[in-house]
Amino acid sequence: MDNSASIRRQIGKVTRQVARCIAAVYDMFNDYEVNLDNPHLNDLTSDDLPIFTKDVHLVRSNLLRYYDRLEHLHQQWQAIIPTNPTEENTFTTYIEKYGDYRSNLHQAVAVLEKMDSAVDQLHQEFKKRGVPFPVPTPATSDASSHDSNLDNFKAADIIMTAPAHQQPMVNTYPVRHTADSASNQMFNFVDASLLSKIDLPTFSGSLLDFQEFWERFSTLIGNKPNIDDATKFSLLKSSLKGKALQCIQGLSITSANYHIAIDILKTHFDDKVTTRHVLYTKLANLPPCDHAGKQLQQLYNQMFALIRQFCTYEDDNKEYGLGAILLNKLPRHIRSKIYDKTFNQTNLTPSALVRILTDIVKKETTLLEMEPQDSNYEDRHVFHVVSDKHQGMPTFRTKPTRKSTTTTRCPLCQKYDHLSFNCHVYPSAKSRIEAVKKLHLCYNCLSKAHFTKNCTSKRTCSYCSKRHHSSLCSKQRYSPDDSTKFSKQRGRRSQRQQDPQHHATRQSKPNHPRQKEFHAHFNEQNVSNPDAAPVADSTVTLHNTTEPQRQRNPLLMCAAVRLFNPLDESKEVRAIALLDTGASQSYITMELAEKLQLPASNEHEIHMYTFGSKLPLSIPASDHSIGIRCDNGSNRVLRVQAIPVLTKELRYAYIHDTGEHKSLKIEQNTPNVLIGMDYFWDLVFSDNFSISPLSNGYRVINTRIGKVVADNTFRYDRVNYFALDESSTTADPSKHQELLELVERFWSNESMGILDKPNETDDEKCLQHFNNSISYSEEERRYWVKLPFKTSPAELPSNRDLAFSRVSQTHENQMRL
Repeated sequence: MDNSASIRRQIGKVTRQVARCIAAVYDMFNDYEVNLDNPHLNDLTSDDLPIFTKDVHLVRSNLLRYYDRLEHLHQQWQAIIPTNPTEENTFTTYIEKYGDYRSNLHQAVAVLEKMDSAVDQLHQEFKKRGVPFPVPTPATSDASSHDSNLDNFKAADIIMTAPAHQQPMVNTYPVRHTADSASNQMFNFVDASLLSKIDLPTFSGSLLDFQEFWERFSTLIGNKPNIDDATKFSLLKSSLKGKALQCIQGLSITSANYHIAIDILKTHFDDKVTTRHVLYTKLANLPPCDHAGKQLQQLYNQMFALIRQFCTYEDDNKEYGLGAILLNKLPRHIRSKIYDKTFNQTNLTPSALVRILTDIVKKETTLLEMEPQDSNYEDRHVFHVVSDKHQGMPTFRTKPTRKSTTTTRCPLCQKYDHLSFNCHVYPSAKSRIEAVKKLHLCYNCLSKAHFTKNCTSKRTCSYCSKRHHSSLCSKQRYSPDDSTKFSKQRGRRSQRQQDPQHHATRQSKPNHPRQKEFHAHFNEQNVSNPDAAPVADSTVTLHNTTEPQRQRNPLLMCAAVRLFNPLDESKEVRAIALLDTGASQSYITMELAEKLQLPASNEHEIHMYTFGSKLPLSIPASDHSIGIRCDNGSNRVLRVQAIPVLTKELRYAYIHDTGEHKSLKIEQNTPNVLIGMDYFWDLVFSDNFSISPLSNGYRVINTRIGKVVADNTFRYDRVNYFALDESSTTADPSKHQELLELVERFWSNESMGILDKPNETDDEKCLQHFNNSISYSEEERRYWVKLPFKTSPAELPSNRDLAFSRVSQTHENQMRL
């Protein structure tokens, strides 16, 4: 008699392997953020799709291998049960003690069916994107033999443990047939009873679609030897529509009529001559490309697909006329490049044209993507919203634009009508941070494709210059509540037209082509609380631009400095210094040199080229040494040249510090010193160098010679959201604690996984414990070491009470006899 001891041992091992493979399948799908029960592949990029397909084949082949092994062991054990009466009790005992391993078989079947459905969707996704489906490599196709065997698995219920008085358990798994492994690599793990769950391909009578339909139907249904012809015919009828269904409408669903229906369909729709004529017509009717070549990639894709399909029926060596038709659909500069490659001496066939066009399209598409998009400069929208406490009901009126530039979807609520800055579902920075955590978005660019630590974006916050998205910053001035008020008033057209106090103006500036600017005035106090007492006037300005706001006369970087004579430091004056990165040397005015009585040397003429002039300008100059005092108490001596005039009167900004508070002021003055690139970075960079943003977009640069205010054009953003309010919220101490909590939470998330004491690792503690406890026994000639989780042995218990109770119980039992 056979014994099942070895089979039971193998079943225990393989059962655990099947469970691990099932868990690996779910882990792999979770890594790609794809739901196995309802897979959606739209979020996967074209680069991730082949890798995902390869991983699917890998985990699927592993699961199939262990499933096949477990099923084979189960069949062996079921074959032993009728020959050995004791095996039935052994089987029952094994199930009760170790659990029913057959449940793993059921789970594997369910998972494999879901993966087969995912593979079908992968085929459709590759076809939809026009990407070839990757052929499984030998490493991922090692389970092909298992696929062929498992195609005939019947989803019957497995009989569970039976009592001893019933008949011995029989094998509930059918005998498996052998099929060609190469043709069955992509077979679905289903039988005829489960085919209703598969999305079968459909065919409505188009000649170009018949070949694809028949290949897919043959793979899923037609080539399955375990499905009878009547079932195949029933499934074929359910896949046909329109003209195709009418062709076989009169045939009854029988096994004999299945092959008749196939012949009818192939006679009507598998006509190579007619199909080739249809393809020829489609190629000839392709729309021509635009002159700029922006639609070149789209035309090339259509042309390439149709030509490849056209050549499968017959070679196109003689189709020079079709090649000329396709050539005339290309832009002029593309045709010129093709003529250069062929030296204008060869007539091209469609396939030869596509071969030459492939390299050209690739280069043109790459260059087109690298060029900056000029569409944003055609229509610039600038909205200024000014609230006046003394005016009445708010109104807002804009004119429709010809072109909308806002098509980006909000990554937080997934709506297209606004950006993350204006999200009303998550109106505050705190709620947006919670949404980012919940949706697992990148803190820097709000993308799902990567984590924050792997973000390659170089953008920083436009409010605090930190590395996080601007909509998550607690220092932002713009509140989405304001935009809510605007949107509520946009529908009140009657009030806009009747109220004479409310107006909307449109302006255009000559330095920006077709720039559109709107102003709207409304009473913010009356909107929020009509019964509130009037307060002082306040103005709120809101900008929404698609390009950076550039002033016609931007403020230059100037600073008030203290200058002295190096030979006589008692001679000292205050002057305005212009920091100019476009000058190679530093200059002063001759007037300043006379005030400080600087000794002159090497009087000469300098020839300076200015903008808009082809001839140089000759200016008398002399060399001088001048001292400048830095904020840290040190002095620097600069080697400069003195010229009569540096420039005209300039506007510059500076920080006015009265002791109680600081304010930004703008003045006009004539600079007497120009600091060029020879000393620029030496005077700008310092140990305390920093750049601090202001609420109005200006930047304060802390340098050696003091605080320098840079214009808001110092910041260049493709999309600039800017809000200015005369009231300061960051000055409110109640907001500081919230900001500290936000920063602390942000860095705690960024440093997740870093230990509080990184220098004290478990490995170092373990190594120290090992060195302290290791010893060598000369008698036994081996080393002894104490395990880290073992403590000093305590006093062993005597178990006296337990032994006494057992003796007493034994004595009582003997006395009863």
